[in-house]
Amino acid sequence: MDIGCEGGHISTSDLLKLFPDIQKVIAIDARLASEFYKNPKIEYHVADITKSSSLFAWKGKITKIISSHCFNCLRSFDKAFENVFDLLVPNGTAAIYFTLNSSYYTYFDEIIKKWIKFSNFEYQGLPAVQKRNLDAQYFEILAQKVGFDVVLCESVVQNLYFDTDLHCEVFLETTCPCGIPFGITDYFKKNLIETFRKYSERNAQNKITFKMTVLKMMLSKPS
Repeated sequence: MDIGCEGGHISTSDLLKLFPDIQKVIAIDARLASEFYKNPKIEYHVADITKSSSLFAWKGKITKIISSHCFNCLRSFDKAFENVFDLLVPNGTAAIYFTLNSSYYTYFDEIIKKWIKFSNFEYQGLPAVQKRNLDAQYFEILAQKVGFDVVLCESVVQNLYFDTDLHCEVFLETTCPCGIPFGITDYFKKNLIETFRKYSERNAQNKITFKMTVLKMMLSKPS
């Protein structure tokens, strides 16, 4: 099962490329994308990992679970881990990877609060995992409390960079959901760059970089 698959174009498709002998992938997301990566081995379903009622059909039937960059969007971590545990068969395993905190999130929070009046975007604030400053130890204890054997639980700081300043500018413009009225476009673009500079730096090669801390977990359900 792939939790947080969106349209299956990233994690789900990569899963089939890495493990071509997989018989079936159940790909779930609370909000599925409008376009899907099509493969006869994939079944797409609307389901929320924090709501057991949407997952009942697969309870105790899943052998392996992956989730990439999904859990950072959740608000209820306890329920999510309980449901992952309940979905797995005995000796089943789960690999979970997500962002704990990022300077990009801090930048986005400042920008969206300033420009959201020009958008229909429903902003819920900083991800709960960053707002609560949760760390690897918190999630290791949570997983053990649910009943998992924790094979791996470690956080890693990553420095992500843009090849050129122009690539950075394009990224900031395309990832901002605000529709800016004609006449202030130049000011808007300038504000994006100036705000991002507060939360980024330049590396030894003079490339704009920003930091993010990711969590890698490998969990096993006892027999």
